[in-house]
Amino acid sequence: EREAEKLVEAEAMFNTARSDYHRGEFKLAYSGFKQVYEQMKEGELAENSLYWMALCLIDVAQVDKAKKVFARMSEAFPDGQKTCPALFKLSGLYGEECDINMQKQYLQKILSTKSREKSAEFEQAAEMLQEILEKEDKKSAGEPVERCVPVVREPVKPTSRKSTTDNASEPTASATTESTEAAL
Repeated sequence: EREAEKLVEAEAMFNTARSDYHRGEFKLAYSGFKQVYEQMKEGELAENSLYWMALCLIDVAQVDKAKKVFARMSEAFPDGQKTCPALFKLSGLYGEECDINMQKQYLQKILSTKSREKSAEFEQAAEMLQEILEKEDKKSAGEPVERCVPVVREPVKPTSRKSTTDNASEPTASATTESTEAAL
């Protein structure tokens, strides 16, 4: 009975944090997701909370901390519902930084697990990896290729945030809380 109450309470906090996120209140949302994660520690709600914590970190331009949360989440929940989206987010973040080797590594992680074949990210990962490999082939053949320009992220302003649903996955890991403790 107490477990059921705990779950209902955690779900309500999670939904409030998601509403905060969609309103552009990233620090408030981060705190709510963190509270849910600390209360639950395991399971889908904990995994989702970590994922959304990482999204909040991205939106306040704390990408390195977000990458740590996504990576630890995917290690703690290798078969989790949000693992594939988290790996895809990681590949994109490394691509934005022009770290093509890390980008390829995360794309390959998506493609190397049979259970991810039906995910929305699987086909996109295959296409992205193919493009990277083709670009590398051109470069090694001496052909000109477009130079990578790193993306500089600025914090998202609450008023510029669109209220769209993001279906990326949440990272989860017990070590994640410590690493994100001072993030916001």
